[in-house]
Amino acid sequence: MSSSSSSSWLPPVLLSTSCWALSDICCDHLIDASGHTMNGEGDAKVALSSPPKPSVSPEFMALVGAVLSLASGLAGLALLPLPEVPSLEGLATLAGVLHFLSYYCLLRAYSEIPSTVITPLLQLSALLMLPLHAITGTKPISPLTIMATVVTTVGGLLPAVRGDITLLVQPGFWCGDRGMGVSLCILSEVLSVAYNILMHFCTHTSATSGYPSVEDSLLSSAFAAYSRCGNGLCALSLVLMVPSIRYGMVGPRAERRLMLVQDATAKSPSLRRVRVRLGFKCLAGALLSQGL
Repeated sequence: MSSSSSSSWLPPVLLSTSCWALSDICCDHLIDASGHTMNGEGDAKVALSSPPKPSVSPEFMALVGAVLSLASGLAGLALLPLPEVPSLEGLATLAGVLHFLSYYCLLRAYSEIPSTVITPLLQLSALLMLPLHAITGTKPISPLTIMATVVTTVGGLLPAVRGDITLLVQPGFWCGDRGMGVSLCILSEVLSVAYNILMHFCTHTSATSGYPSVEDSLLSSAFAAYSRCGNGLCALSLVLMVPSIRYGMVGPRAERRLMLVQDATAKSPSLRRVRVRLGFKCLAGALLSQGL
């Protein structure tokens, strides 16, 4: 294998990581966590004295991302020459459902803990993916990378426990806001690993003998289209079935200015009575995270 082909994966990974980083900034700015403190009087005083800033709910961010995801998936199904592969549609759609649930848990975490805690915890998937490497026989991450991942994860936990790592074994911590945020991050990473396992199974012909004659690039395109559709359909189903999620998309009374209305031609949703800067950042964050 030539050096150019062996490193061809690097630019897409760097682009994807950069998009996730920008999405992290948008989510951290838009989803207000000022009302969630660690039962500290000083934090409460700061929260009370700080002027309220415009924010959106995690449910609203998830809905915007899901709409964009569904639109991109339907466009892919309509425009791309996708192969007809048995069981690929179902597995890819299931992967999209898991991806949305992972994304939703992550957005909920932003309302409990700051990004300084969330971002390091997103490295957990590297450790959780080790069983996949063992099953598929692929080269696992090096011990040095494992050590760096562990150090980064611990670095994310320390702000959550205010430097007292023993809080992790105390039930009271997990019942609080910070513990709930950490739990949501861990659940998000577990769901992300399940999504990655399905993606690996569907897009690598070496992982299965069900469709060895289809190029990996076509499998990747098909997986992307069907999984985006599954992502959007999962979100819309939850909106219809879960009243609390439906209410969360409207948000608190102070944020009921945020509403989705149909334009005159009923071709695309438009945001009205929303600050231009807030709406742009919301759409940008959802597009960066869901459009990949």
